[in-house]
Amino acid sequence: MAVALTDAVPLTAADGITGLNNGRDMRKFISGLLLPDVKSANPLAVRNGVLPHNWDVSGCTSLRVQQQTTASMNVDVLAGHLVCERTGQGPYLGWSESTIVVPISTANATNPRIDVIFATVYDQASIPTDPGHGPVVDVLTGTPAASPVARTDLPDGAVKLAEVRVNATVTTITSSNITDKRMSTALTGGVRYMLPGDSVLDTGRIDGELRIRKAAAPWPQLMDYWDATQSLWRGTMGATFTQTYPGTPDGNNNVTGVITGANNTLISLNIPDPGFPYRVIASTLFKLISISSPTTINYYCNVNNGPFAGAIATAGPGGDNRCPVVPIGGTIFTGASTVRLKIDVLGGGSVTWGADVRNPLTVQVVPA
Repeated sequence: MAVALTDAVPLTAADGITGLNNGRDMRKFISGLLLPDVKSANPLAVRNGVLPHNWDVSGCTSLRVQQQTTASMNVDVLAGHLVCERTGQGPYLGWSESTIVVPISTANATNPRIDVIFATVYDQASIPTDPGHGPVVDVLTGTPAASPVARTDLPDGAVKLAEVRVNATVTTITSSNITDKRMSTALTGGVRYMLPGDSVLDTGRIDGELRIRKAAAPWPQLMDYWDATQSLWRGTMGATFTQTYPGTPDGNNNVTGVITGANNTLISLNIPDPGFPYRVIASTLFKLISISSPTTINYYCNVNNGPFAGAIATAGPGGDNRCPVVPIGGTIFTGASTVRLKIDVLGGGSVTWGADVRNPLTVQVVPA
């Protein structure tokens, strides 16, 4: 026999007229579409935040707090959507269809303060103690002090939008006083676009969650996925870095140099932290112009003066004078690193090397 589930949306009675869904049913419907919060024991829990929806040349404008065109003691909050979970009720989806003006209280005569602008949805039908009913943007006025701090006592479910520093005696709020604190949320299975309030260290909510973030140059915008088994973000996109050989090229694009002794660094290439674990694979080609017998050389690429990214090889007098760096890359790195093309001159004497600058040291960074 059929066994009833909890509920469904939309649903009417068998007469086709009488509605059966209430507000909580609708919030449960919303929670089924949105990214869950870490409070997984609560089936209605979701990740609170702004839904990135609107854009301009500076990025996402959804519920962005900004200076008015003519600076005043008001700020503008642009149109956008938010998701806020209220305790015991589940998520509410609120929005503004146009820019709203939010007043900032008069500045203190002596000390600065930090106000917090937030958005939430009040629901006196389900939470009678709420101070109002419906979606709002409001301000927590800070406490003036020589070194002010932002208040943290936001209302239940509030989504922080910005901090506004109100310096003593000021009569206008400008862009330099506004710090964007928006955090993002997204649909389950969608790619979450990170906002200024998000941190690369924030944990993911579900296995396989995707996020897009801006990274410091020379990294482009990157996409990561959450590995719940290992509790870390993993990259989905690699990158290639190059560094040319030192020296002034001749008319044939060749450079040359003379080296002696061990532990010579011919090329050094810095890899900025990509924000995820990665492997490094290096390759290049140079040549030996002259090498005194019985001298030989070992050459290789290592990372942080440790593990190899290019296999160690030996070359000596006679035979093929080309020295290819064979790529390897089994070690996993995190953070920034430095790849070095190294040459050890063994047995005394000196070595003259040469390279075509059109064949640079090429380093591939591969997500691990």
